[in-house]
Amino acid sequence: MRLPLFVLICFASISLGIPARAELSVKAWKVLHGAELHMENQEYKKAIQSMRSYMDKQDSVPEQLYLLLGNCYLETDAAKAALSLLKKGVEKYPDSFYLRYNLGIAANEQEHYLLAGENFAKAYDLQQKNRKQHGDSPSLLYYSAACYFQGQKYSRALTLLERLLVRNDLKQKKERLEWIKLQVHILCQLKKWSKAAKVLTNLLRQRPELYDYWRLLARVEMYRDRYTQAAAALETAHGLNPPKPSDWRQLADIYIYLNAPLSAVRCLGLAASSETNNKKLASLYEKSNRYEDAIKTCRKLIEKDPCADNYLLLGHTQLNGGMQQESIESFSKAASSPPCKKKKRKERSRSKKKTEGEAWLMAALTAWDLQDWDQALYFFDLTKNTVPPYAKRGAQGYSYIQNILASRMTVDERMDVPKLRND
Repeated sequence: MRLPLFVLICFASISLGIPARAELSVKAWKVLHGAELHMENQEYKKAIQSMRSYMDKQDSVPEQLYLLLGNCYLETDAAKAALSLLKKGVEKYPDSFYLRYNLGIAANEQEHYLLAGENFAKAYDLQQKNRKQHGDSPSLLYYSAACYFQGQKYSRALTLLERLLVRNDLKQKKERLEWIKLQVHILCQLKKWSKAAKVLTNLLRQRPELYDYWRLLARVEMYRDRYTQAAAALETAHGLNPPKPSDWRQLADIYIYLNAPLSAVRCLGLAASSETNNKKLASLYEKSNRYEDAIKTCRKLIEKDPCADNYLLLGHTQLNGGMQQESIESFSKAASSPPCKKKKRKERSRSKKKTEGEAWLMAALTAWDLQDWDQALYFFDLTKNTVPPYAKRGAQGYSYIQNILASRMTVDERMDVPKLRND
């Protein structure tokens, strides 16, 4: 079973943090200063025009201009232009923390997740080399791991995230919960089910209110073939948050697999009533020897849709419950009722002849069990006019009973012959 997952990375507004450079020329400084004034007045087009005009005429462009122009492009939703510009800036200044950080943002907005992940990771490394100047932003590693996750490079994502999680100084961080959640999803994608279960269990000990992660734990346990633990996790999740009918049905299926019919009945009873649910309920009641409940459920199906399959289900249930004569009546009604319409497009309804064949054959066999030979012959005769394999079995049954009756007549005749007296 593959999990349904999307990681949304929410970045804060860009913190430009342009470093001061003593080597800036007077002209470059004037261009930067003028562009900043335009940006303060939200005149981004003028700022872009002035910087582009300067950069097009220069062989060597300072780092600050790449940063400021890239920021302008991002502010005007020109992420593609920002990405192209910041790539050039990183090529020229590969050790620039600010360029790496902003390139990560631009790449993420353009959904170039691997490029974004690479630059967030490098920005983090550059930051750690000079915390005094750049500070310490652990979230950069989380951003990087999340980008690699979205780029489906799960092993790389896990390596980066675990670098973050082993830092003892970050164990009290509020953001740590999001880091652990991402770790769980990565482990699931890598199919490291045992480790995923361990991380989830530890997480839920600290935050038991996270009902969606109880559900995730249930899925992980099912992948490990630990269905009892999966059922327990789902029960906890359902207790924390009112589940959908489909959730109750899923839990019922697990209990069916575990051969716990009464627990399955309880779950299906809590799910919204449907034809599928009622058929499962009838079967589960029967397994629990609760034939009266099973028959009531079958009759509910018939009230809603008096079709052949529903009458057949009732007949089989009655037969298994020892109500043979009643089952013959239900099988007869099944033969005279229209086939049930299938709910799914790809499913085909059974043909009328197939339904009749099963119904008449079951009625004949039940009459035979009651040694009602006239009824048995009648139903077997009707079966002969259906389709294989029912027609063949009907003909065989008809012939067999005739032989039985013929043999009995012969025995009776012999018993009626008077004995000769020896005078």
